[in-house]
Amino acid sequence: MIIYTNLSSLKGKLARRGGVKRISGLIYEETRGVLKIFLENVIRDAVT
Repeated sequence: MIIYTNLSSLKGKLARRGGVKRISGLIYEETRGVLKIFLENVIRDAVT
Protein backbone atom coordinates (compact mmCIF):
# COMPACT_ATOMS: atom_id res chain seq x y z
CA MET A 1 0.00 0.00 0.00
CA ILE A 2 1.46 3.36 -1.01
CA ILE A 3 0.23 6.66 0.39
CA TYR A 4 0.82 9.78 -1.67
CA THR A 5 -0.13 12.91 0.23
CA ASN A 6 1.14 16.30 1.24
CA LEU A 7 1.17 16.41 5.02
CA SER A 8 3.08 19.67 5.40
CA SER A 9 0.02 21.82 6.13
CA LEU A 10 -1.40 19.32 8.63
CA LYS A 11 2.01 18.90 10.23
CA GLY A 12 2.40 22.67 10.55
CA LYS A 13 -1.05 23.16 12.05
CA LEU A 14 -0.55 20.44 14.64
CA ALA A 15 2.91 21.75 15.52
CA ARG A 16 1.69 25.32 16.00
CA ARG A 17 -1.17 24.13 18.16
CA GLY A 18 1.33 22.20 20.29
CA GLY A 19 3.65 25.19 20.62
CA VAL A 20 6.44 23.76 18.46
CA LYS A 21 8.67 26.32 16.74
CA ARG A 22 10.77 24.07 14.49
CA ILE A 23 10.17 20.60 13.07
CA SER A 24 12.75 18.10 11.88
CA GLY A 25 12.43 16.69 8.36
CA LEU A 26 12.29 13.22 9.92
CA ILE A 27 8.73 13.89 11.03
CA TYR A 28 7.53 13.26 7.46
CA GLU A 29 8.63 9.62 7.57
CA GLU A 30 7.14 9.05 11.02
CA THR A 31 3.84 10.71 10.08
CA ARG A 32 3.52 8.60 6.93
CA GLY A 33 4.14 5.44 8.93
CA VAL A 34 1.52 6.29 11.55
CA LEU A 35 -1.02 7.32 8.91
CA LYS A 36 -0.39 4.14 6.92
CA ILE A 37 -1.07 1.93 9.95
CA PHE A 38 -4.18 3.92 10.85
CA LEU A 39 -5.63 3.70 7.33
CA GLU A 40 -4.85 -0.02 7.08
CA ASN A 41 -6.79 -0.60 10.30
CA VAL A 42 -9.74 1.53 9.16
CA ILE A 43 -9.92 -0.22 5.78
CA ARG A 44 -9.59 -3.67 7.35
CA ASP A 45 -12.41 -2.89 9.82
CA ALA A 46 -14.61 -1.54 7.02
CA VAL A 47 -14.14 -4.65 4.88
CA THR A 48 -14.71 -7.22 7.62
